[in-house]
Amino acid sequence: MQACGNQTPISIKNKNEWIQNERKRWSKYFNIPISAEPPPGFPIKTLQIQRVLESLSLSHPQSLDSAIGLFYQNFWVHFNDPTKPENMLAIVSTIVGSEEEANKVIERSTTKEVKDKLAANTDQAFKDGAFGLPWFVATNSKGETESFWGIDHIGVLCDHLGLEKPGGRGWKALL
Repeated sequence: MQACGNQTPISIKNKNEWIQNERKRWSKYFNIPISAEPPPGFPIKTLQIQRVLESLSLSHPQSLDSAIGLFYQNFWVHFNDPTKPENMLAIVSTIVGSEEEANKVIERSTTKEVKDKLAANTDQAFKDGAFGLPWFVATNSKGETESFWGIDHIGVLCDHLGLEKPGGRGWKALL
């Protein structure tokens, strides 16, 4: 957001109310649990979470998807601020199976290696055209690479990748 001079969506007049309605709508369409109101303190600074996820990707790449889901659930469903050290430790411990291993992941998140890797990924996203989230860069089986922004473009992303979309209500909304 900073690299391209974009404003946070909730700072744009009328957009915050729109976003609140949209998040509830998409949650209903896809049966994704979410709180009726934004979590206290929203928006929070997510740099620490991003670094922990980057660290996790180095040692436990197979756990990255479930980690993202658990961070989401803690913040958006249970109002359990994942940036608090005790909550961060509990979340990462659940992911990696022990507090000892979780401490290693969290400690590594403060290293130059992890910070540089996250910065490089962020720079690459900007070079790829990113201006907000969610941002996807996808290469299909023909070798064609395209970028997609926003949840409302996931259907187009699936088409680009040649993926079959399930027939549920949410997917029909993405046509």
